[in-house]
Amino acid sequence: MNIIKYKDNLILISILVFSLIYLKLLFETFFFGSIPMHDTLWAYSIYQYIFNHFEIYNSFPSWIDTNNGGMPALGVTTFSTSIVAIPLVFFSKIIGINSYYSYLLLMSFFTSIFALGTYILLKEIIKNYFYIFFLILLSYLFSSDYFFILQSHWWYTILPFQIFFLVKYFKLFDE
Repeated sequence: MNIIKYKDNLILISILVFSLIYLKLLFETFFFGSIPMHDTLWAYSIYQYIFNHFEIYNSFPSWIDTNNGGMPALGVTTFSTSIVAIPLVFFSKIIGINSYYSYLLLMSFFTSIFALGTYILLKEIIKNYFYIFFLILLSYLFSSDYFFILQSHWWYTILPFQIFFLVKYFKLFDE
């Protein structure tokens, strides 16, 4: 019974976190006129190429030759070309949104993974974890400039999960 309650709480927290991040990105877009710059613009251009290729040819490209002399279009080198992009493009086509708003969904998804990893890690090591998590999430949301540096952030998406499993390992084996 406790496991079911934990899963339900995790799903609700996931939806809340994802919604907050996506709403923040929409707010920055509409009210501040923010657009992707630097690495995020580069990642968006790759995602837009994949999105447009699917829209025109109804298939995904296997190679993007305009990027650094060429790279596999659906490799795991960046989150904009990760395997998550395929179902997101399908989903975006079903609900009828363009590549930009679809990319905001992708950015929100990966930022949510980081936030959820932080939530699970704090739940494991701190007693009043929810308040601390909420404070960290709010400060992260209001301090990050997603449109400038988000592409550079993809590598630490699973870092909280890695720390969580290391802590769990050391507790389990009493090391």
